[in-house]
Amino acid sequence: MRTVTLRPMHAGEFGAFRASVMNLTVDSLITSVGLAAEVARAKTFDELCASLPLGFDTPGHVLLIGESEGERIGAAWFGLRHPHAIAGCGFLHMLTVDPDHRGRGLGRALLSAVEAEARARGCESLELNVFGTDKAAVGLYDTAGYDLITQQLRKRL
Repeated sequence: MRTVTLRPMHAGEFGAFRASVMNLTVDSLITSVGLAAEVARAKTFDELCASLPLGFDTPGHVLLIGESEGERIGAAWFGLRHPHAIAGCGFLHMLTVDPDHRGRGLGRALLSAVEAEARARGCESLELNVFGTDKAAVGLYDTAGYDLITQQLRKRL
C-alpha cells in the first residue's frame, strides 16, 4: 500500500473542495435517495452552510489534503465533535480520492491517515454516513472495521 500523508488544506483550496462536496452530495441524493435536483442542491447547500458556518475558518473542523509520492490524491473533512454530541466521537463528513487515483488502495491509506489524525486530536472514535448505493465506500468502511450503527431501508411499492 502506498503511503499517504496529510497536510492542512489551504484557504485557496477550500472553494474547489466545497464545490466537490456539493457535487458529490447532490449526485448521491439524486441517485440514492431520489430527490429532485433542485431539492438536492438546496438541501446540500443548507446542510453545508450549517456544518461550516464560517467556511474554511469554522472551529472544530479539520480540512485536509492527502498526498502520496508528492502528489495530491484526495481530501478529507472531519469534525472533532459528533453532530449529536456523542462524547469522544468525531464525525467524518467527507473522504474523497481524486478520480485519477481511484482503484489503487489510496482510499484505504487516506482513511487510515485521517483516523490517525483524528486520534491525535483527541477523538476516541469516528463516525460517518455512507449511501448504501456507494458499494466501493461501503466496502472500504466495512473492511476498515466500521460497525453498522443505523440502517435506513426503502422498498418501492
